[in-house]
Amino acid sequence: MERKDSDDTLKSQDLESSLDISNLLYLEKKESNVVTERSQKITYADSPVNDSGVGGGGTIILNLQTGSDYISTKDSYLRCIFQAFTSVGGVPDADLTFGTFGTVLNCFKTVRVISRSGDVVAQIDSANLLNYYKVNYEHTTQWKDQQGFLLGYGSGTLNASPTEFLIPLQLICPFFESEELLPSMLCRGMRLELTLESALIALVQNVDTNPVATYSLSGVQLHLDSYTLTSGAVNWLNDRSANNGLVLTYFDYENSHFSKEAGVTSYAYESRKTASMANSVVTIFRNERADERKADSFVSRTTGGLDSFQYRVSSLYLPIQPLVGKKSAYNQTQYVLDKLRSGRELGVTLGNFDDLGLMPAILDRYWLDGSGLAINNSTTLVIQGSQTAAVIAAQDVDMFLKHTRSLTIFLQNIRRSS
Repeated sequence: MERKDSDDTLKSQDLESSLDISNLLYLEKKESNVVTERSQKITYADSPVNDSGVGGGGTIILNLQTGSDYISTKDSYLRCIFQAFTSVGGVPDADLTFGTFGTVLNCFKTVRVISRSGDVVAQIDSANLLNYYKVNYEHTTQWKDQQGFLLGYGSGTLNASPTEFLIPLQLICPFFESEELLPSMLCRGMRLELTLESALIALVQNVDTNPVATYSLSGVQLHLDSYTLTSGAVNWLNDRSANNGLVLTYFDYENSHFSKEAGVTSYAYESRKTASMANSVVTIFRNERADERKADSFVSRTTGGLDSFQYRVSSLYLPIQPLVGKKSAYNQTQYVLDKLRSGRELGVTLGNFDDLGLMPAILDRYWLDGSGLAINNSTTLVIQGSQTAAVIAAQDVDMFLKHTRSLTIFLQNIRRSS
């Protein structure tokens, strides 16, 4: 190997760059951070106890009073205490769980984020179904067995004493997955609404004695990771917000629900949602449950060996040829979730794919931001395929369209893109 004994051929600026790359510049670091204080602040729900009701529909409302603080939603979490009841207010019998792959997120049917001016920032319908799959696919088994235990993954029976759960805020709604701090003019007066699912759907109980009828979530608190900025930084951001607006981009999901009749082999379902930048789509087929209380209401139909599916956007087919069988669908899920390129593992094994099967497609033209497709009335999104089995049961079909939104934040109001 040739050894360089002299650096005389390097110019002074090149030598300085080389020293910097080699971590050999011994210079004092200048203080440049505009954050003056970091703290955790608690927001309480409007009601101390929030009951699901027999058919669900109870609502938890949290009004954020953050003042001039900027919020890191990725470091914030929601705390609640879960308690189940029978129809007469007693304790349900044993064997009451969130299901094999479920968490306390099963309880949140609809999630709405609303600005102080009344504009809907994000609304996720069937959020519990979406989060059931997101948590399982996006997190490893080790995470689910460790941090996942705090939100009820694999926590065992729930029938006895009240159980405390701590839920990362970013798992409740994709809007809270933002890498940036949410600005004070957005957070101040913002409202989070969580509509509760019925106990029969959110929970699983196989025994018939003392069956569960309702549940409550009490002591609901939102622990916000709050940041105070210097006056100069606040004035600059306020001035930009007043004149041009601060632009925040985030992912949102649109849900389309369909019912598939028993015995039907071929199908085609069209999403009626509009999105200026659609990134991906996933469809979940679930057999209708004979008993919602005894069945895990969120598990998918098992993909048959000859089942096929394909998406179409206008004249574009995704993929070019229909995918057939469980292994192809599982590999397509790796592809859509960027596991093939990154070499990282999925949170769901091929064996668990029988209960957590997806039919996804990627709509991004490239893996960088800003490469989605436009979906509208003239450029519709359709899934088509067929199912093969000795008995084809009636099914619930849910299509989730993931797309990018931009939020322009002004001092007194916001403007959201489609």
